[in-house]
Amino acid sequence: RATVKAVPALAAALKDRAPRVRASAALALGNIGAPSDAAVPAILAALKRGPEEVSWSAALALGLIGTPRARKAFERSRR
Repeated sequence: RATVKAVPALAAALKDRAPRVRASAALALGNIGAPSDAAVPAILAALKRGPEEVSWSAALALGLIGTPRARKAFERSRR
């Protein structure tokens, strides 16, 4: 599927200088769901880096992805 093919590019966008781009990329990965599991480490890094808009979007993305790895990453981020 085309959305799955977008995962690497969206994961790379999580490193963009613009917070709006990072937040949008995180939400897009979350909307793709479980196929975005490979991007969980990049999403977690974005969550930790912030700013708040990016952190909220990244946390939501982890919840939307919903895989065991995403859930563990979210739990680790809360500590």
